[in-house]
Amino acid sequence: MQTVAAQIPRMLMKRTAGHQASGQRCPSIVALVATATFAILGLTLLPCCAGANSVNSESRAPVVHTDSGPVAGVRLLGQDGVVVDAYLGIPFAKPPTGERRFLLPEPVAPWTETLQAVKKPKACVQTSFELPGSVNINIEDTSEDCLYLNVWVPRPECNTNAGSCDDLLPVFTFVYGGLFVWGSSALDVYDGLDFAARAQVVYVNFNYRVSLFGFLNASTPEAPGNMGMYDQVEALRWIHKNIKHFGGDPDAITLAGHSAGGMSVSYHIISELSRGLFKRAALFSGTPQALSYSDHADQHQNFRTLSYHLGCADAKLPVEAQRDEIVRCMRKWDAHKLVLETTKALPFKFVTILPGYGDSFLHRNPLDLNIPFNVKEIFLGTTQDDGAYLVYAMLDQLKWLNGKLDGPTVFRLTVKTFFNVDFATSAKYSRLYFDESGAPHEQWEIEKNLSLPLTEGAFDCGTDLYASSALDSNVTLLRYEFTHRPVRSMWQEWVTATHMDELPFFLATTDKLTSRTSKADESALSKELQFSNDLVDTLASFAKTG
Repeated sequence: MQTVAAQIPRMLMKRTAGHQASGQRCPSIVALVATATFAILGLTLLPCCAGANSVNSESRAPVVHTDSGPVAGVRLLGQDGVVVDAYLGIPFAKPPTGERRFLLPEPVAPWTETLQAVKKPKACVQTSFELPGSVNINIEDTSEDCLYLNVWVPRPECNTNAGSCDDLLPVFTFVYGGLFVWGSSALDVYDGLDFAARAQVVYVNFNYRVSLFGFLNASTPEAPGNMGMYDQVEALRWIHKNIKHFGGDPDAITLAGHSAGGMSVSYHIISELSRGLFKRAALFSGTPQALSYSDHADQHQNFRTLSYHLGCADAKLPVEAQRDEIVRCMRKWDAHKLVLETTKALPFKFVTILPGYGDSFLHRNPLDLNIPFNVKEIFLGTTQDDGAYLVYAMLDQLKWLNGKLDGPTVFRLTVKTFFNVDFATSAKYSRLYFDESGAPHEQWEIEKNLSLPLTEGAFDCGTDLYASSALDSNVTLLRYEFTHRPVRSMWQEWVTATHMDELPFFLATTDKLTSRTSKADESALSKELQFSNDLVDTLASFAKTG
């Protein structure tokens, strides 16, 4: 890890020396992203289970008296036998169900009886998500009553002179990614047990609404858009107000996120509503430049299309004249059926309804590089082949063609799908990545060459621009590039490290992924564990001192 303040000029030029014409590609692809309609965001793909860590019901953590009410957790053993108290499934907002569906979140109602916070919450309602080699989010295991958070608190022995047991610990709060369509705080990759034990920080994560429940914009208070972002603000307010009761320092909160979660963090960095709720930020493969926001025309068209598809709009009247009635109709739908119908009604399976700007959360377009930052220290980076992850998602959608498309054609379809760039324009960029002489392209070559524009356009170049903007705002940066191919990698051999590969190493959850491969060299796994420990130590140092 190096401070970008000293290294950014060289980093901004790294691809110019790396491969031919790449220094020219970045500005071009970033320009495409800046004018596109749709997003390139992280998908959540690791094994999921609400009760990922089995617990002994007789091993109770001390009751914590929060401002909302008392909570009882469970006592677990983390890495190296460190005792960690886990408080799982604490509500931070009223359930967004019934008449509250599509509304902004309300603070949770206080309780008096001790809440048994011993099980991770269900994910917010979303479609099922699967990838070969892993079983992930199942729509049947999701719920509208989902606005809960989890807290892991390390309890070190106090037999040294290093400090007092009464000293407040730094706090590391993590926001999941998933295209703003999927995601859950209960996924194993986000589990905080070993991270809290190793880093000696209080680890927190939480749920927020996704898909239409989190981002439907009807241009009315009944469904104002960005509900998922306001969920995050409500969670951050609860954490800032209550974390001291768990032994966490409210003045030393690091807000971190991956992909769509990293983008969320970048929004909080410039939002007035989030100012003062955290001190530092960490962005993993996610910056504002990775997404062109749904403008008001896009949001209106999405709402209009969905309204007619669901039979909630009177065809004799303008949609604008019946917005509230349409929303009330949508509230009558079963939540699981509603999210499934949304994917049928809107044109792209991966990207449906996205965040927007122009409200009290985001006054201005986050792509505006002149917006003041709420923090002075940021940790950020990407993986070497971030885009490879998305290539396989795209090829899965084209499998009906039975591999009959050549590389340049697949490229144009990919750029059209993810960046909403017309075929004539994408053909110009195709020539930067493919030899269009008519020579046949091997499948691996198509995949690799598709990965380059997605990696550069959606991740590398956006991160470079964001880093440059942060430095102009006198922000101190730590910049990384993750290049290690995991021993348990499920990807083709040409992929080094792709989207999500870094998270188990940074979050100390590599041991939870053993089922992803039948065999793994124990010596290599031991080295990976040490590598993970080093990365956790790096994040811990950042959370404690910047």
